[in-house]
Amino acid sequence: MSIMSAHELDDSDILYKQFAILANSYVDKLPEPNKLHIAQIPLENLYRLFEMYRYDAFADDNHSGVLDLDNVNHMTAEDYPWHTDIKKALTSAFNHTFGRDNNDAIDEIEDVLKQISLNNPVMDNKKDNAKKFFNHFIHELVI
Repeated sequence: MSIMSAHELDDSDILYKQFAILANSYVDKLPEPNKLHIAQIPLENLYRLFEMYRYDAFADDNHSGVLDLDNVNHMTAEDYPWHTDIKKALTSAFNHTFGRDNNDAIDEIEDVLKQISLNNPVMDNKKDNAKKFFNHFIHELVI
């Protein structure tokens, strides 16, 4: 008899941690050209995540205001937004690496992703920041 959870588990933290591990490995060693299309999947997902972070535009985030009192309810563990821990990890990684989490910092990491997706080596001046960022992000995403 198998035992299953009655609740659907959210594995976003696990996925983004794995994507960051892959991106971090590509900073040092680019993917093989014949496997580049596969390597682009985690890179594109990270890029989308950074854009959601930049604009605080997480699709299922409810920004209801004070006037929306009809929908007041208490959040259960099942209602915990998928992006909360990821967002905290991103903020921590940007602040740790760049001392800020502004658009310039996001642009630099996105540029690294773009270079890797084009199979171009990451410039040395960006490589250290990228490694530091991804290592911290990976560490912050506790599973």
